[in-house]
Amino acid sequence: MDLEKISDEGWIAWTAVAVTVALVFAGLVSLVNPQIAGALWPGLFYLFLLVYGYLGLCVCAGRAKTWVEGYLDALVGEKDDEDLEKASERIEAMGRKIDHIEEILVKVSE
Repeated sequence: MDLEKISDEGWIAWTAVAVTVALVFAGLVSLVNPQIAGALWPGLFYLFLLVYGYLGLCVCAGRAKTWVEGYLDALVGEKDDEDLEKASERIEAMGRKIDHIEEILVKVSE
């Protein structure tokens, strides 16, 4: 289980729970007092639609962000591998040059 993922998206779940509880509470209040229901429901209906729409967009944006981060990490990882290969080739070439210089110095010292 990935605990980091749960803690990052926990606020979305708690907000959805709070909005649902508020909707149920508003329904109970409107059952008890129909006069309040006439004033309460028209505004709350659009408010709940906006809040749930916003939460849906946040979930979609979070998933898109996760995908983009994974994609970019993969690209950077490939680039790092290429850079490491080039660096190791350069180091090997330097090693061969140093060996050649050592051979020349040994011949000169004799």
